[in-house]
Amino acid sequence: VKYFGTFIIIIGGYASIPGLVSWSGNNLAGQYKRGVGMALHIGMGNFGGVFATVIYRSQDSPRYILGHGVALMFVGIGLILVPIAVFIYKRINAKRDAAERIALERGEKI
Repeated sequence: VKYFGTFIIIIGGYASIPGLVSWSGNNLAGQYKRGVGMALHIGMGNFGGVFATVIYRSQDSPRYILGHGVALMFVGIGLILVPIAVFIYKRINAKRDAAERIALERGEKI
C-alpha cells in the first residue's frame, strides 16, 4: 500500500511541471529570455534530485522528519511565491495592455 501510494504522490507532484514550464515560457518575452528562463526552470527543478539524496538520510529512517520537513518548506515557499508571481505578471500585462490601447488610440502601429 505504501509503495502504491508513492506512485500516486509522484504522479500528482510531477503533473504540474509541463504547465509551469509552458507558463514561464509564455510569460518571458524574447527568444533568448524564454530559452534561458525555461532552461533555468527545468534545471532548478531537476536539481531537486540532488537535494533529495542529501535531505532523506538513512539515519532518519523510517520517518524522515528532516526530509519531509524540507520538502514541506519548499511547498510552503511555492504557495507563497506563486501568487506573488501571478500578481506581478498580471500587473505587467495590464501595463502592456494599457500602453497598447493608448498606442492604438493614437493610430500607431503595434
